[in-house]
Amino acid sequence: MGTAAAPVSHRTWAIDAARSDVTFTAWVLGRLAVRGGFPSAASGAIVLADDTLSGAATVAAATIDTGIGRRDRHLRSAEFLDAARHDTIAMRVEGITRSAGVQRATAVLTIKGVTTTVPVEIELTGPDASLTAIVRGRLRRHDVHIVPSWLANLVVDEDVVFEARIVTGAG
Repeated sequence: MGTAAAPVSHRTWAIDAARSDVTFTAWVLGRLAVRGGFPSAASGAIVLADDTLSGAATVAAATIDTGIGRRDRHLRSAEFLDAARHDTIAMRVEGITRSAGVQRATAVLTIKGVTTTVPVEIELTGPDASLTAIVRGRLRRHDVHIVPSWLANLVVDEDVVFEARIVTGAG
């Protein structure tokens, strides 16, 4: 007489691109904050299986917006995101428990075709019908081969802080 295995819970939430966004802050000369983002561009899903969540999201690199067209074109260039050759930026996080409060995890980021891991903090909120996940982290530019010209490299700080606000609907 064997024991019945516990049922595996499984659910998928699709990312609502219109309500999700990714923002970032970089510093110039250690003091001037440059803020921007990828508004309304996230796509992907969050999946619940075996009481843990995993999620994957992508944004279109060409949608970067800092509010200054000339800077945005420069950030899309090969010197920074190389959006013409690498059209998406991807993030994947696995093994998140579905509980309140801030959780720590590791995100796998792919930018310019280069993949690296980044420690992140995650906040989850929402009822069963939808979820909101706030993912915060700090990326080192050199880890994804964003090494601009020597002059830009001197004035743009190495670290970029990012926040992904991922809002879902029932899938």
